Amino acid sequence: MNPGALDGGTAQRSSACTARPFMWRFALAAALLLACMPLLAWRGIVENSVTIDEFAHMPAGYSYWRTGEFGLYNKNPPLVKLLATLPWLISSPAFEAEWTQRVRQPQFAAWEPWVVGEWFLRANAREYDALFAQTRWMTLLLGVLGGVVVWLWSSQLFGPWAGLLSLSAYVFCPTVLAHASVGTTDIGAMGLFGLAAYALWAYGQRPTLARLLLAGAALGLALAAKLTALLLLAALPLLMLVMLGRDVLRSSEETPFGRIVRPWALPLVIMPLAALLVINASYGFRGSTTAAWQGPFDSRGAAQLAGVMRLVPLPFPVDYVRGFDQQQADIERLDIEFLYFAGDVSLKGWWYYFPAAFALKEPVALVVLVMLALLTLCAPLRGGRDGLLFLLLPLAVVMSYMMFFNRLNIGVRYLLPAYPLLFVLIGRPALVVFPAGGSACGTAAAARGRVARRALGATVAGLAAWQGIAVARGGPDYLSFFSEAIGGGEQGGRYLLDSNLDWGQDLKRLGEFVKDDPRQPLYLAAFGHVDPAQYGVAYAPPPEAPAPGRWIVSQNYLAGMGYPMMYTAPVTLRPHLRVKWLRDQTPTARIGRSFLVFDVHAP
Repeated sequence: MNPGALDGGTAQRSSACTARPFMWRFALAAALLLACMPLLAWRGIVENSVTIDEFAHMPAGYSYWRTGEFGLYNKNPPLVKLLATLPWLISSPAFEAEWTQRVRQPQFAAWEPWVVGEWFLRANAREYDALFAQTRWMTLLLGVLGGVVVWLWSSQLFGPWAGLLSLSAYVFCPTVLAHASVGTTDIGAMGLFGLAAYALWAYGQRPTLARLLLAGAALGLALAAKLTALLLLAALPLLMLVMLGRDVLRSSEETPFGRIVRPWALPLVIMPLAALLVINASYGFRGSTTAAWQGPFDSRGAAQLAGVMRLVPLPFPVDYVRGFDQQQADIERLDIEFLYFAGDVSLKGWWYYFPAAFALKEPVALVVLVMLALLTLCAPLRGGRDGLLFLLLPLAVVMSYMMFFNRLNIGVRYLLPAYPLLFVLIGRPALVVFPAGGSACGTAAAARGRVARRALGATVAGLAAWQGIAVARGGPDYLSFFSEAIGGGEQGGRYLLDSNLDWGQDLKRLGEFVKDDPRQPLYLAAFGHVDPAQYGVAYAPPPEAPAPGRWIVSQNYLAGMGYPMMYTAPVTLRPHLRVKWLRDQTPTARIGRSFLVFDVHAP
């Protein structure tokens, strides 16, 4: 880190003995900002009901501990699920190892993880919410790890004020808070993706064998958390090629070519091998074999990659390869019947979905901070130029893939791997406010520059404060947070659904609502897997035709989503619901932001 950037170019007036306490003040400020995360997230952790994915993720993770097998819900690698369910090794919830065998019966088809989740709920009904709160606190810790990475990287790249700006944007990001408050793989995968990118940048700053091995291990952790980290692996050759070209241009004629090539050729071999070792370790080296890529495969992507991997006989965990195949098959076939954006329903998705979802879901101030950061890319700033490549190239790879190759337009959460890179980039305007090396004094140009920098500093500080206030007021359910520009979460259903708004998180609030107004008959269409009876809700499934009574419907179903209701005992798959006719009715109440209440009278 450049000491000259500590206080806007006045570090030359500071002695070495005063620089260290000054840096500790920045570290203390960062710690205070990170402490805001649990303060903002705790209500969501304890008040939101179990969402649709964590319902299956966490019992699957616990099954890995109990059975030593990784076949259940292997679409996602096991690392985050193992870490999140560590507290269950102490609390020891009821779990039958035979569930993972019995669930393979043909009638359960592709619903095995959720069926096991249903059995887990029935076996642990009394302490169910407390158990999931334990896993949520673990994912929150992984979210804090992501914040530490953002702060360190931004501080080292653009200076300590930039680090605090980036960290503030991260801590008060509603999407980060939302997914740090649920027991899924998204936030842990995001933090580890950021850690891997940061470790790669650190190697680029000073190529040493130790840093190379650490970068490979960090990449392995990211790959063991979620398959999206393969995008970082895809960016690796591009990064190394560009850095090699830079060093060739900068080298003198006397420099041996081998000396130039070595630091950028080694990562292409050592990093993947170190990452592979970590991946196998996350599976306990169970099922690791050189024949993992033999197939057969359900997806074209896996079959094509297998053709390459068969030429390189390396031991991969079988369940890792199967999970990759299943994920690719989901993307290629797009089994999801309902993609929704701004009132339109599609089976193909929209190339602009993720940038639009980001703008709709995040506070206005955060969107403006991102735009300011992008504008500063054109500014001839002295600091952080070499390191920008390690931000921008992986960011471009992630954004390109999400926009043009990933048709799963069901939540901004799929964009989370790009978030740490964006947040680090948000710190770049601090280089304008506190330029490295300072500027000349006593000239009219310098005076105008100081005025401009102060104006930008005030603007950035105001935006950071605006973001913090908007997010603090928008909780505790950050899953359904939407930009104040469109009217907040109450208007979110007009633009986005699924995990952006309605993910099954309002069942506890439904229980409180029904307790206060137990009107019958109650017809309920609740999106999710937890049985509403868990919270004292006496209900009947919606009839096929309109009928008088109280109807409480999730916004997903109201828009026409065909996801089945599964919360019955024994588990059965119910037919698609016919409730779209309620869109012609006026809701009489709202429960949280996902349920709408309709009181239907006799015709």
